[in-house]
Amino acid sequence: TSEIINLKDSYQDYTFSKIPDESDGLTSLLIEFLSSYSRWGFSPLRIQQWGSRQAGFEKLELYSLDEIRLTLKSLMNQGKLTGLTSKKGNRLYKISPNNSVN
Repeated sequence: TSEIINLKDSYQDYTFSKIPDESDGLTSLLIEFLSSYSRWGFSPLRIQQWGSRQAGFEKLELYSLDEIRLTLKSLMNQGKLTGLTSKKGNRLYKISPNNSVN
């Protein structure tokens, strides 16, 4: 740790560039998935389990339910998704009509 402190002292003016956030990849993947299946609403679990078995969306299984859930909530807060409630009372997410690709 002393070496790291010395490096920080030597390079005070250096700013670290942001490492690409993996959630950015998840965001675009979720938007693409929900746009492709825009007729339906999906729960985070359904996205992870069923969605990851669909062609082109296999990477969805690499993300935890919490990552998917948080990203969906963020997209909903941005107005890109709408929330629905299933007959069983579960939260479903669907692409907003003004964001739909299809």
